Amino acid sequence: RVLFRSDVFHRPATWDPRLDPIVRQEAARLRKRLARYYETSGAQSPVRIELPVGTYVPVFRATAVEMPAPEIEPAPDPSRHGWRYGAVAILCIAAALLALRLTHRDAGLSLAVLPFVNSSGDPADQYFADGLTDEVADSRARLKTLKVIARSSAAVFRKEPRNFKEAARQLRVTHLLEAKLERSGDQLNIVASLVRASDGTRVWTNTYRRHTADLSAIETDLAEGVRTSLGIARSSSKEIHVPVNEAHTYYLKGRFEAFQATPEANEQAEADYRHAIQIDPQYALPYAGLASSIWNQNILLNQSPLIEERRKSEELWRKAAELDPGLM
Repeated sequence: RVLFRSDVFHRPATWDPRLDPIVRQEAARLRKRLARYYETSGAQSPVRIELPVGTYVPVFRATAVEMPAPEIEPAPDPSRHGWRYGAVAILCIAAALLALRLTHRDAGLSLAVLPFVNSSGDPADQYFADGLTDEVADSRARLKTLKVIARSSAAVFRKEPRNFKEAARQLRVTHLLEAKLERSGDQLNIVASLVRASDGTRVWTNTYRRHTADLSAIETDLAEGVRTSLGIARSSSKEIHVPVNEAHTYYLKGRFEAFQATPEANEQAEADYRHAIQIDPQYALPYAGLASSIWNQNILLNQSPLIEERRKSEELWRKAAELDPGLM
């Protein structure tokens, strides 16, 4: 963070991240853009770039993609293109060494939260599935002994049926978390499973049949089930505020809209975050979301943030950090 402060954003040595959250804001925006890219035009990229939650150190991951069979062309004159062949050979060797290094890197105790499946058949509930995925992943990323893979990589395995062995190989994780949720009116049914990558065993499975008003409790229970199954000690950090269900729903909608990365969707995200804050002023995440949306709107419109907008964004970040210090 200090290097970003000085080398990228040219902040002085007296810079305080609690007063000027520019590094965190830009990192959050970059994570969204990466996830969006790898879910769309970059789906077949042979290397994925991640910026895991809780760190500003990028991670490069090699992925297996099918390459089309090369067309056979007449062999060119070696005397004219010898230097090109040499350069290509060097690049191939370097790429092979990079892939070998990435493939054999020790994953340690790590988790990929695969996109939760929306089984209700209603596209309007997709924000619910995506929001729950992100909430569980973010909560587990706070555990210092667990490495959680970024959404931009895990999102590749959104479609079913899923090959867990292949997913674990590409993501280089020890465990995978999947869940299917179905929403009918005010009733919510979620089936979650934790899969051990080494042998495909489901080491933990649970079914939640509850009222949608219990969503926050479901998220907590699900995350705790993952923690205990992995044998990770409970964090000694301060208990965070349990949000009002309606506020939490608005937050999930806002997060989903913000991820679309368009000016129109971002405006809707701002409105959703404001509703959440109005309903539950002690809920930290909508403040952080609103801060990012205010900052990102100008970027989406290719404009420079106004002084007043920047001040408001920083004020919201400080409020979020005050309510939940774990966000910083």
